[in-house]
Amino acid sequence: MKSLRLDCQVLTGVFTAILITSVLAVVSDLWLAWYLQRITDGGPAGAGTSAAINMTILALTIVYIVLFVVCAIVFLMWFYRAHKNLAMSGMVDVRYTSAWTVGGFFVPGINLAQPFQVMAEVWRGSLYVFEQVAAEPNYRSGSGWLVGGWWTSFLVASVLGGAARYSLLGADGAAQLRFSAWAMFSAHLMEIVAAALALLLVRRITAVQEHVRTCL
Repeated sequence: MKSLRLDCQVLTGVFTAILITSVLAVVSDLWLAWYLQRITDGGPAGAGTSAAINMTILALTIVYIVLFVVCAIVFLMWFYRAHKNLAMSGMVDVRYTSAWTVGGFFVPGINLAQPFQVMAEVWRGSLYVFEQVAAEPNYRSGSGWLVGGWWTSFLVASVLGGAARYSLLGADGAAQLRFSAWAMFSAHLMEIVAAALALLLVRRITAVQEHVRTCL
């Protein structure tokens, strides 16, 4: 079995950075919503405040995109190796090929469920192998909800983010912009949930497989 420790350490750092960026994005969304509400109520526009908000949102967006790309690359590497380890550990009842850990995210239609199914196989398979070599049966088996929680929050965040961007493009006036700001606020909240659950899932699967690796 290949060690997942380095990938896990990198992902821990990247996910932590994403969480911090997303929290700052939530604050900037609230700042924008407050500013637009003030304008709607007849308050002064304040060019300086508008510029500061725009610069903050732009900077956070750039940082988030960079972090997301790095996270996606390292996560897919970790995911592929974690699934490959199932076969390397001697497990023969594997439904999916390891190629689906990457391809499942990019095939339209299939990408709505395939990553969840493959991740569930990695989780269950890791526990199964652990129980064969360790003296601690059902190790953290109650954490299976993490897989469903991670994928659900990821999908919801993606849908909310897409809806927010679409409404922003068609926004006309402070009231519609405020709606877009609240939609983006909701998307960023779900991104925080998705990132936190993904980090917890990665760390737990890595811990199980690393224990198995030391026992083989």
